[in-house]
Amino acid sequence: MVGGIAGVLRQEAVGFICNKASIDDTLDVFAVHGVGGIFGTVNIAVFGAGTWAAQLGGLAVVGLWTGVVTWVLVKAVALVTELRVDAETEYNGLGLSVHGGRAYELTSQGRANRTFDSSGSVPLKKSALRQGFGGP
Repeated sequence: MVGGIAGVLRQEAVGFICNKASIDDTLDVFAVHGVGGIFGTVNIAVFGAGTWAAQLGGLAVVGLWTGVVTWVLVKAVALVTELRVDAETEYNGLGLSVHGGRAYELTSQGRANRTFDSSGSVPLKKSALRQGFGGP
């Protein structure tokens, strides 16, 4: 039951963080692992397997540690390279800007409607891809 509720919470957190809070969490790391972990940790106390002080204290320590280490790593990486691309590259996508082609095109339903070969220029039928992997 806890896992089911955590799954729903994590999915809602993904939408909130990306759309409402406008936080650039590309891989949804915090929404999935952070929210799921916090929910699970709090439930240890809810079900009596740990004290509230220990669980909330642990969350505070892990949150502080994660924040400090992330900040240090971001600053260190920023000394070596830029952390963001320009607006045009971001809009077009790194696949097109850096590699010269898109990996896939998305329809309004979020599904790929074309797949390209390794050069990024020749549309392939999905059936051709399945045949390469032993499919029909």
